[in-house]
Amino acid sequence: MLSALGVPRWRMAGAVLQQAVWVGGFGVIVALPMIAGLTILIEAIGGKVVIPPWLLGGTAALTMVMAMGSGLLALRSLRRIEPTSLLR
Repeated sequence: MLSALGVPRWRMAGAVLQQAVWVGGFGVIVALPMIAGLTILIEAIGGKVVIPPWLLGGTAALTMVMAMGSGLLALRSLRRIEPTSLLR
């Protein structure tokens, strides 16, 4: 619909990639405190959890790469959209 209204494709692509960054960042921000909480809970019942910082950082980076990859895959369908088909 935005294409039919004259919004440039590069601006729509930027919005899609921005949403991908927000979703990935939100996932990382939610996951890290949950990992810390579960670590505390497991140690409280007598377990031992050893998670090196490089693993946390790598997991956060992989999450962001996957989010950006899904955003880039979503751009394929954006390229195929014809404005005239949206007005029907």
